[in-house]
Amino acid sequence: TLADLADDAAALLQALGVDSAHLLGHVMGGMVAQLIAIRHPERARSLCFISAGAHQGIHGDIPFDSLADRLRLPQDRARHIEERLARNRAAASKGFALDDEADRVLMGDIYDRSGFDADAYVREELRKIGAILSAGDRRPGLGKLRIPAAVLQGDVDPLTPLEVGREAAAAIPGAEFVFVKGLGHDLPAGVWPLIARTVQRTARRVSDTA
Repeated sequence: TLADLADDAAALLQALGVDSAHLLGHVMGGMVAQLIAIRHPERARSLCFISAGAHQGIHGDIPFDSLADRLRLPQDRARHIEERLARNRAAASKGFALDDEADRVLMGDIYDRSGFDADAYVREELRKIGAILSAGDRRPGLGKLRIPAAVLQGDVDPLTPLEVGREAAAAIPGAEFVFVKGLGHDLPAGVWPLIARTVQRTARRVSDTA
């Protein structure tokens, strides 16, 4: 579950001797970051997330013919990379430059490190979807947070619509909402400086209010 992932992350911070951290997450990682702040508030100094809703369900339209199509990926390495790239591009940003060759290298590295197995991949995707669908409404918990927070959301994300990001920001007292024109469900290099500035600005608010 997402709660398990949040608890694992909090336990890792404890094991590393890190009392608290500035949290940043994208999509499912953003949902996990929310839960770390909710379930382990002593571990969260600030919270930033991107393209992540705050309540149960998968938002927007999955840009594939069916869920089965989303889960299937070829076992062959070259075909796997091209299929994964095509899927990513279906939900990609339209306001930032995309680097197909760099993404091919990244996907190839992931394929090689994971020892990709097509059946295992389907099971993993089903677990992720199940975790998101069963996570429940995080808005009441977010409403109890008293830490600096920021939510970044694009307007061309087919899986996390703009209003879902606005709704998540509205659930957190004092949260900043950062609208990112042209951002989809990915993180192209062109948006990295904005993310870094937002995280830095949010982290400084901890010092300002301490």
